[in-house]
Formats: sequence, structure tokens, C-alpha cells
Amino acid sequence: MRHCPLLFMVFLMVVCSGGCAQTGICPEGQTLVDGECVPPPGDPELQTAELQLACTSSPDDGSPIDAAYFVTLTVEPGPIVADQPFGARLKGKLVFLTFQRNIAQTIVPGGYKRVAIMEAQATVHVRRGTSGSDDVTLGHVPLETTCTYDDNGNAGPDAGPDFPVCSQDNDNADGSNDDCTGLDGAPDPRNRCLQFATGETSDDCAPGGVCEELGATGPGSPCERNGFCVSGDAMIEFESTTGAYIAASSGNVLFGWDDQSTGAILREGGPNDGTWLLPPAAFNEPVGPNGLRFLLGGVIPFALECTMGVYYLDGDAVPSADPLTSPMPDYRLISFPIRER
Repeated sequence: MRHCPLLFMVFLMVVCSGGCAQTGICPEGQTLVDGECVPPPGDPELQTAELQLACTSSPDDGSPIDAAYFVTLTVEPGPIVADQPFGARLKGKLVFLTFQRNIAQTIVPGGYKRVAIMEAQATVHVRRGTSGSDDVTLGHVPLETTCTYDDNGNAGPDAGPDFPVCSQDNDNADGSNDDCTGLDGAPDPRNRCLQFATGETSDDCAPGGVCEELGATGPGSPCERNGFCVSGDAMIEFESTTGAYIAASSGNVLFGWDDQSTGAILREGGPNDGTWLLPPAAFNEPVGPNGLRFLLGGVIPFALECTMGVYYLDGDAVPSADPLTSPMPDYRLISFPIRER
């Protein structure tokens, strides 16, 4: 058994028990009313947390790769009162860590500096504290559309810094686009007009340089293979959406990412007790509640399917644990107290 070195912080609201009221001391932000600690009557403050997803992914050759990713969730609710409806503004972003992006550099011959985002979404699920509430799916913020190849017909590391801006309204039936003529001076189905995400890279592969500090030099490394490395995280922003809920009679409302509709199976017994077994990810299959479809370098198809969990155990299951029963002591969900009517 091993713990993944990825660490994350969750901002958690701690609700004081009745014993605090008896001392006349209430938690910060609450006031003493008739011997009880009472939250302020206005809207709760928003909370943001980096919550972890356990994912399975598949490049074009179909070999599964298990990994964990951070997806930041922000929840900004209105007043949460027992048995009453309330709304909450929801938004998030998926974070691809630098070391994960460097590992992926080995998949594309020559490396890549851009990723074409085909589909991306994440689903907010309330674990506890509401009734009759539906999950809310967030789609990704649209990105500028550009051609896959530059004016010189390059798409990989040799491509120039600027790619022609294009409009998908000018797409043709064969997949080409009238704005994209970087291959032989004419529209080409390989030169598609897509939404590309980019991240920082560095060609400082010298001893003591940027890439060495990131562990991206040496045999089989991005520097050895491609002559550069990834030098920063990359993010995919999800659009802000409003969710509608009905508060329970008491307790806390717990927000997180979906682990109920993802097809993940919780293992029971054996060395992988409490871990998720995820269904395979396939590029040509519909995107799941927490799913991503993209093209590395604008060329190589890649799929990612995730469920909320903790990267925890080794074995033949995806190494992640159910968030509500995880043995990881620092794991939490975003939590808001329900006020009495």
C-alpha cells in the first residue's frame, strides 16, 4: 500500500457544537442568540476546494492508464434554511499537473505543445443534505478555434508560435476547413479547425536547467526524446452554472464531484477493499459525467473518464477510495451548515 504524493487542500466550514454556545463563545462569523450560536442571516460565503478525481484513460492503442487529477470546485450558495429551496452558483476547472503533462509527451512522436479539446465536462453531485436535487453538469468554457497546422504545414514542436484563426462555420463535409490551408496551400481533412489548449514549455534541457529541476531529463525523458519539456500546469475552465436544491431538515449540505453515475464499482473485501473499479474510457464513446475527449498535438485521440475518489491503494483496481469512507484523514468535501427555520 502506498500513498500518492499528490496533496490537496479543502476549505471546510466547521460547525460548533452546543457546548460552545454554553461558554458564550461562538465560531467566527456566528453570533450568540438566546444561548445558541447562529450563522449570519445573509448568504453563506463561497467555498473553493481542489477535489480529486480517480480516472482511467486510453490513448489510441487502447491500453488503459490510471491516474488522478485535481478538479477545483467552487460553490456559492444562497441562504441554506431547513426544508427550503436554495440556489448555488457552481463552477470548476480541471488541472493537468506539469509532471503528468511530461509523461504524456512520450506518447506523441516528437512531442506536442497543444491539445485539441473535443469534449469536456464535470458533474456536481450533492452527497448529503438535500432532497429531490438533480446533479448539475458543467461544460468547458469555449476556447479560441485555430487550425491544427501552421502556415508552413507544421503541427508539432517545429510549428510557429501563431496558428491561423479559423471559424468552424467554414468546416467542410470531409473535415477540412476553408480557413486552414497550411498543408499544400489548400484545405485538408487533417488540418481541422479546433479548440486548442496550450501550456508552458521550456527547451532548457541543460544540467541544472529548468527541465532537469522538473525531472524531465535523462534516458527516455521528454528532453531526450523531444528536446524540450513541459514547464507548467495546464487548466481547463468549466462554465459557471446555477444549481437548484431543497435543503434537508438539519445537518450539512455536502458538495462534490459525481461518483454515483460514472459506472464505477466499489470493491468489497480483499486487498483492494474500498477502491473504485472504473469502466474503460474510449474516445468514440459518449462522454461520461466526468469525462474528457481530446487530441494530443491535435492528432492522437485520447479519452478520460473519472469518478470522485482518493488516489490511495495499489492493486488491480483503479487506486482510489470512496470519498466518504476514505482512510485518508485529510480528505473532505465542500460543506455548508443548514440553518433552522
